[in-house]
Amino acid sequence: MKISFNFLVFALLIFAIGCNKPQNNTSISYNTDSVRVKDSMVDADRRHNVMKVIEEKTGMTQTATEDENMNSWIGKYKYDESWEELNGRSRAGIEYDIKVRKTKNNDLMGYINMDGFQTLARLICKVEYSEKEIKLYFQSYGKENMSNRFKIGDHLLSLEKEGNKLKTLWRKLTPALDENLNKSNAFKKSK
Repeated sequence: MKISFNFLVFALLIFAIGCNKPQNNTSISYNTDSVRVKDSMVDADRRHNVMKVIEEKTGMTQTATEDENMNSWIGKYKYDESWEELNGRSRAGIEYDIKVRKTKNNDLMGYINMDGFQTLARLICKVEYSEKEIKLYFQSYGKENMSNRFKIGDHLLSLEKEGNKLKTLWRKLTPALDENLNKSNAFKKSK
């Protein structure tokens, strides 16, 4: 994340104007380099407009922030794995559901539910994220869990953004069928 020092100063300046509104109608004037911000009552819309002016005058644009990176990963992801049963007349399979949520501590947590053929797993995960990737690490088992194969800290899987698609990188958590290990676009974001 690269934000220039001047841009950061301007952003903090705008925030300070909004937080420290004067009690009377006197005017506040700030002059830094070639950008002048002058107003007595600056609300959120006006701060947004001022940020646009600053970007235009300085030629600097804000890059994606950590919050934007985090929020881009929040949601639900799904993968349905299926196969024909040995009798050849019916299908079996496993549904994989991942929910990524923001915690009170401003971190991401992942919840993996696996339901299907001889499978009932509830996994709670720590999520590490960047702009292009999330990694899910096992932390504990949830209620109704019938699996016991992971240790705390196991890297279960990663999801990487490749354009508009997600690439699945299986780690300790693997699909039921070996042939699906190479299915790189298994998970799809559903919400």
